[in-house]
Amino acid sequence: MAKITSFGKTPISVCAEDGSKLSVVLNTAYDNCEFASGVVSDYDVATNEASAFNNITIARYVSIRTDAAISVKFNSTSNDSITIEANSSFNVDTLEVTNVYVTATASANVKIFMT
Repeated sequence: MAKITSFGKTPISVCAEDGSKLSVVLNTAYDNCEFASGVVSDYDVATNEASAFNNITIARYVSIRTDAAISVKFNSTSNDSITIEANSSFNVDTLEVTNVYVTATASANVKIFMT
């Protein structure tokens, strides 16, 4: 049976094709990490930041804020990078994220929130 899911919101509703609600999943766990990157290439957030992926192993919503331009890759260093401009934020709510890799050509203060 095909179903439609909505991630990144609490509660998360899972609906059948006809729109009827199948269940409600309350997402109460989250992780938050803040760090100064320095000049890095494919900085492994899950390995190097103790507060990342600590309470959750798969993030279905990720918000990244930075004060300097960075690029990120999700789940694998072989994936394409996404550029996040300075003093901006980037949100992902359509991908199951198991790791974040950060590349910075100058020091950046990075904040990552995930549920």
